[in-house]
Amino acid sequence: LKQRGLIDNDLDVMRFLQHELDTDYRFQSLLKTQKSDIVQRLAKRASGLFVYARVALDFIATDAPDNTMEKRLEILLSLSSGRTGKHGPFLSPLDTLYLTVLETEFSPDTLQSNPSRLDHVKTGLGSMIVLRRSGLFPADIEKLIGTPPGERTISWVLPRLRAVMVIDEKHQKEAFRPMHESYPDCLVDPT
Repeated sequence: LKQRGLIDNDLDVMRFLQHELDTDYRFQSLLKTQKSDIVQRLAKRASGLFVYARVALDFIATDAPDNTMEKRLEILLSLSSGRTGKHGPFLSPLDTLYLTVLETEFSPDTLQSNPSRLDHVKTGLGSMIVLRRSGLFPADIEKLIGTPPGERTISWVLPRLRAVMVIDEKHQKEAFRPMHESYPDCLVDPT
């Protein structure tokens, strides 16, 4: 067996990105307004990691009234290869992407102005980490953790994490799970 090199992985990621951008209707308007180098720029950031490419595409495609696809693409393309400062001495590009998803979906300004939302995010992320293999539905977890009737904790947090989680948002008939095991690992990594 010949071991595939990094260059082959990069090309495979480029092919994947190109295929997804060409075939997913959600990206058609983005492709009309953006430069043709999106694929190359995202593939370079992915560094051969399909999980990076998948999370990046899902993040870009997430519907949010305050963050258009163009804005989300701009956020991703402006990321440095690793972060310094408040998130530690150095993070991998994938961990940087994961934290960018969190910071975009749960802006610090919004959470500081609404402490109950901050509690929901902490509870939601903690539950996701601890119970990710439980097979429980979001509504079951809300009952388990004592969420008051009519209040949404897990079901408020999870839809905002669809770039990094696999969930059935409309019917909540499936248990949720991380899109990749590296996501909960990133959340509990002390660096």
